Amino acid sequence: MDDAAAVKRVLAGNQEAFADLVREHGSGVLRLAARVLPSRELAEDVAQETFLRAYSNLASYDPRYPFRSWLYRIASNLCVDALRRWKAAPSSVSMDAVSEADVAGTGPAAGGLERGAAGAGDPALEAEKAEAAAAVRAAVRDLAPEYRLLVVMAHFEGMKNDEIAEATGLSPGLVKNRLYRARRMLRAKLSWLSGAGALVDGE
Repeated sequence: MDDAAAVKRVLAGNQEAFADLVREHGSGVLRLAARVLPSRELAEDVAQETFLRAYSNLASYDPRYPFRSWLYRIASNLCVDALRRWKAAPSSVSMDAVSEADVAGTGPAAGGLERGAAGAGDPALEAEKAEAAAAVRAAVRDLAPEYRLLVVMAHFEGMKNDEIAEATGLSPGLVKNRLYRARRMLRAKLSWLSGAGALVDGE
């Protein structure tokens, strides 16, 4: 689907064209929010708010740039705000419920941080993989919101630094710098985990 053309149709009064954009990008926005935020309910709220704001501000979209990046910028700002509010008044909701499927490799985009922690098939290795994945989840969860969002985008969404820069409004240099710091923090938290360096290194 040509996103820019769909946006043009929406601005001309074709509401179905916006439904097409939601169908095209809805799962990606929800997946990003679910990996950043502490509960599925909060992630769904942020995803819904992302599209409401996108619709309200659609006239400001510049078709020279990818619609996905513009949409993810809205989503990333909402995620960071929501996560900061949650951290200020944490609930009893566990992060684990959000990402179990992805940790097991059965989610929509099982992520780079958790891939390769251990082999498959052997019960002992599977148990080791589950322990490593839980440790990685906990370490990522403890990062400050601005670092956590970038780690999710880079390692779980597979986005390149320039894509992250477009989606967050940060400069490519700042994205690279924050990812470097985030990886250093994760490496320190996961120093006991065999292969931790391989899990958090790289672009």
